[in-house]
Amino acid sequence: MLGQLAGTSESYGNDNDDSPAAPDAVWIFEDTRWIIWEAKSQAEAKGMVSPNDVRQAGSHLRTVETERGKSAPSDSICVLMSPKPGVLAQARALADEHLYLVSPNPVLEIFDRLLRAWRTAHSRSIPSLTPPQLAEIFQAEQALPSQWMPMLRATPVRPQ
Repeated sequence: MLGQLAGTSESYGNDNDDSPAAPDAVWIFEDTRWIIWEAKSQAEAKGMVSPNDVRQAGSHLRTVETERGKSAPSDSICVLMSPKPGVLAQARALADEHLYLVSPNPVLEIFDRLLRAWRTAHSRSIPSLTPPQLAEIFQAEQALPSQWMPMLRATPVRPQ
């Protein structure tokens, strides 16, 4: 649902597939970017992200590329959402460049921005809005991908 609110051209989840190869969610923004999600929502907010979690999340982009039969756009990322405050050094060493750690709070902030934008658009009758008017609403609520993507990219897992 969040992917649809974000304006994806295609958004899907793993339908409770417990396979470690299956990402929790995939957001496709046409040929611009893919955002692949691995959510560790059952994890506690203590300890550190493990090498297994980093390997699992990092492999999801390759999994989606295989499923779709094409390479991901260059602006694609994998997001490892976890309440854990950091990543073990051994895990960082395994991380791909496209993997980012994000806590639940920024994701909730993105959801809130998107929800406010859609509520405002609905209050103004979406069918009567032109694309520039709709874009203006999303920009005012900081709900455009260019406005919330930095929140997802704030913490790269791989050492710089």
